[in-house]
Amino acid sequence: MTLAAAAWTHPLHHRFPAITWRALAAEIDREISARLGTYPARVESGRMTQAEMDWQLQLARAWREDVDRMEAARRPLSEGRPAVALADIPAAHHDIAWRPRRAALLREIEQRQRFYPEWIDKGRMTDAQAKARLEAAECLLALYEQGLDWRPANGTPPAWDELHPTGEQQATREEIRARSAEIHSLMVAPQQELFACQQQPQEDER
Repeated sequence: MTLAAAAWTHPLHHRFPAITWRALAAEIDREISARLGTYPARVESGRMTQAEMDWQLQLARAWREDVDRMEAARRPLSEGRPAVALADIPAAHHDIAWRPRRAALLREIEQRQRFYPEWIDKGRMTDAQAKARLEAAECLLALYEQGLDWRPANGTPPAWDELHPTGEQQATREEIRARSAEIHSLMVAPQQELFACQQQPQEDER
C-alpha cells in the first residue's frame, strides 16, 4: 500500500476510530446522491423551492470538497510526521463560509438522530447503517470544530488546530493550569473558613 493510500484509509479523528477518509467521503457522496434523487420531486410538489434545493446541494458538495482538503493536509499523520496546520489546508473552490457549513451539518445530524430510529423500525435501514452514517456526520462536525476555515476577527488561527503542541506551547499551558489552580485555592480557602465559622455556633448549640 502506498503512503497516499494508507492515509486515505487512516482514521481521521480519535473520537471516531472507525471513520476513515474513504468512509467519510463515501458517506457524503451517498448523501449527495440521495438529495439528487429526492429533492427534484419535492420541488415539483411544492415542498421545496428550487433555490432551497440548489443551496442544500451546494452545502453537501462543500462538505465533500472539504474532506479532500483536510485529507490532503492531514496525510503526513499516516507517515509518522506531525500534522500540517489547518492554516495550510488548500483553499476551497466553493464560497460557502464556515458558519453555514457547520450549521447545515448540525441540522443534518439532528434530522438523522430524529428519523433513523423510525427508519430502523420500518426496516429501511439497519442499526449498523444508521450508526455508521451518524458517526460519519459527527466526525465531520468534529473536524470543523477543530477550526477549518474559521478565523477570529484578528485573523489568528485558533489554538486548537494544533494536534501536536510544541514543547513551549505545552509548557505555557501547564503554567496556565498551575496558576488557575493556585487562584482557585486562594478563593476557596477563605470561603471554607467562613463556612466553618458560621457552622460552629450551631454545633455548639446542639
